[in-house]
Amino acid sequence: MERKQLSKVFFTLCLMLLSGIQEGFAQGTSEYPTGINPNPTDIKLEPSSLNLRIHEKARLKATVQPSGANQDVTWEVSKGSNVVSVDKTGLVNAKAVGKATVVVISTVNTLVSKEFRTTDEI
Repeated sequence: MERKQLSKVFFTLCLMLLSGIQEGFAQGTSEYPTGINPNPTDIKLEPSSLNLRIHEKARLKATVQPSGANQDVTWEVSKGSNVVSVDKTGLVNAKAVGKATVVVISTVNTLVSKEFRTTDEI
């Protein structure tokens, strides 16, 4: 295909994509058209607190906002890795007495994260 034809095809595809987005919003829905994921803006973390004893485990659940955003996240312990550990699914394991901070980060937009701090010493 010639360069001019490729440019025309690309331009046409861009127009189709934009009209699909505009159509979705014109219908008064906050939903993005099928196949288009909104950019992550926040992460909701549940539960808001945990009460664990040494060797107990609990799962934190991260929901990336807005609705429809890619839900892929990474988990890490930013402070107190001797106190707790966290796996790739958000499973927190209490290892020792102390305070700790667990961070969940969007893989799509690494500027979007949420911290979970233990409020009391484990």
